[in-house]
Amino acid sequence: MDEIASIANEIPEVEAVYTTAGDPDALALLRVRDVEDLKRVVDLIRRKGAGTKTLMVVGTSARTPA
Repeated sequence: MDEIASIANEIPEVEAVYTTAGDPDALALLRVRDVEDLKRVVDLIRRKGAGTKTLMVVGTSARTPA
């Protein structure tokens, strides 16, 4: 995780990094302008030596306290 966190700290579009159990072993929350910007940031992460698997959240649902 330290390697992933150090790479993420160098990229302003990375808002958060979470460790996970399983594959993948980390999840990064990115804030980008559009798909082209996403491609640019993912390419940057790859050039810094981290493997990537890209998924997009297209909707959310959350419980609110009653």
